[in-house]
Amino acid sequence: MPVGKWAEIRYKIFHIQRRTRCEHCGVATATQLHHAIIRRDKRYPELDCEENLMPVCDGCHMSGKVDTQEVRIAFWRAQEKRGYDMVNWYKNLPFKTKENLRYFTE
Repeated sequence: MPVGKWAEIRYKIFHIQRRTRCEHCGVATATQLHHAIIRRDKRYPELDCEENLMPVCDGCHMSGKVDTQEVRIAFWRAQEKRGYDMVNWYKNLPFKTKENLRYFTE
């Protein structure tokens, strides 16, 4: 069984939800979790959550291809289809972000 919050999240996404393909290219095996909506910030562990984490392959993650507004919007919509309440998650973050909610909800 995984130990620690990060290990638990990885286990849930990769093994329980079986999201094992890169959600960007759809071809390679996902080996990393990318902070898709809001970049990782060690001060805010709230960002290390299923709503914000996108399984990606090494190539897509390292190339920066997943760091575009288009990818953020597509991931947001995919998360909503999976049943995540993205607007509620976003509004309940304990800090203000540079990301504008209207980009995701229009």
